[in-house]
Amino acid sequence: SPEPEALVEALRPELLKFFPPALLGRMITVPYYPLHGEALQKIVGLQVRRIARRMLANHGVEMIYDDDLLAAIAGRCADPDSGARVVDHILTRSLLPEISAEFLSRMATGEEFRRVTVTLGEDGFAYEIA
Repeated sequence: SPEPEALVEALRPELLKFFPPALLGRMITVPYYPLHGEALQKIVGLQVRRIARRMLANHGVEMIYDDDLLAAIAGRCADPDSGARVVDHILTRSLLPEISAEFLSRMATGEEFRRVTVTLGEDGFAYEIA
């Protein structure tokens, strides 16, 4: 990746085609670098750990997962234009609703549970609730 200062200087002529110099002088250009591999997997780990802490704090339920799960979620976020935004989408549109449905179902029947193990299944996430 190019250095941020070099990238800003390379972008300046293109920006001047659309914005007056007086405006660009008042703005700070922040270059965007796409996220890859380890950085993206760290973001996934942070988000999944946040969910695990909420489960433990609110329901006393331990969430167990492994690095393969984190890598698989990060692997679904390969679009450089979207970056880490896809992580939130995957977790809030797939993982959380599926876990919530299981929790509510078990709570409605009075079934106790203390642990949820999240792994990868053939069609997405797989859950083992005990």
